[in-house]
Amino acid sequence: MKRFIALFLALALILGLAGCAKDTQETSLPPSLGSLGDVEVSGSLYRLIQYNNYSGAASLTSYDQSQVEEVLGATVTDPVSGEEVPVPRYIEDHSLEQLYYYAGVASWFEELGLSLDGETLDTIASTVEQLWVYNGEHYEKNGIDQETVKAYMEQGYKAQALLDAVYGPEGLTPVTREEYEEYLAGECYAGELVYLPIASMDGGLVAGAEEMEEIAYWAETAAGAINGPEQFTADQAALEYIPAVMEVLGQEPLSQEDILSGYTGQGLFLPQDLAYYEEADGSNPVLEVIQGLDYGQAGVIFIGSAYGVFLRQDPLEACDLDQVQPQLLEAMRVDTIQAQFVEKGQGLEDHLDRETLDQVTPDTLKW
Repeated sequence: MKRFIALFLALALILGLAGCAKDTQETSLPPSLGSLGDVEVSGSLYRLIQYNNYSGAASLTSYDQSQVEEVLGATVTDPVSGEEVPVPRYIEDHSLEQLYYYAGVASWFEELGLSLDGETLDTIASTVEQLWVYNGEHYEKNGIDQETVKAYMEQGYKAQALLDAVYGPEGLTPVTREEYEEYLAGECYAGELVYLPIASMDGGLVAGAEEMEEIAYWAETAAGAINGPEQFTADQAALEYIPAVMEVLGQEPLSQEDILSGYTGQGLFLPQDLAYYEEADGSNPVLEVIQGLDYGQAGVIFIGSAYGVFLRQDPLEACDLDQVQPQLLEAMRVDTIQAQFVEKGQGLEDHLDRETLDQVTPDTLKW
């Protein structure tokens, strides 16, 4: 899943989870809040962006997002600036920045003469229809209409298209092969993975402390078989030790084909992948294990849903650059182009009606 589109879907999930509403009265919003360049900003669009930032702020507090008064009275640490700010200011600052972002994407997409293909538009329409069936009442109650949600989702795909159009192989300023290779060798970790699950396939059994200890033992044993005199391959280790894990989880024996197709694979860890495993104290046990491995050596990492036996390889030798180029492009240039989207939006003629915009306040959000 591309990052831009994933960000939208995360928002859609937030809205969906909030659907057990008590207040059924619809919020009335101004139809227009003005424009940034040729990009019209509706009350519905601003509410959608505002809702997203309210939910983000609520997640930084000890309150549930339905506790509007308590959330809005709190102070949070802005994860971007590191500054302690009142929640209303957090929402206002981030919502305005994201309006610039939205307008920057729309204007740049138009400027370069880009378009979304029919298949993409059909996917967007189908996804929004499903969202509306599931939780359309909640959107409408908060003043968010279906066309706004559709347009907002389109922006995710447009942002992705702009990344390719600007920095992709045929882009305006393409990333060079040498830059890809330097990033792959210096910032990424490649290897073969053997997955040792900690839950049964049907989810009926999740390993308890005793089972976790047994699965960890088999993971260490598998890594030892790869590193030891037997010099097992990852596939051999999987065929030897996955059956023991299945027994711990009370699962039926698997065929060799099922083991190799379902529990082994080639892994590539990008910096943002590894950042997911960083702990509150700044340590990163997954990264620490991987960095401590030589090429050809295996170690055990815990990746949330499984123990992994990671057999580290030279990424320049293990990865087909043409295949991983889209992943690398996003990792290398996503922050750059997102900043450019905001700058583009800020550079447009600002015809926002600030007085009307200030009337759309998060204290009128409904559940």
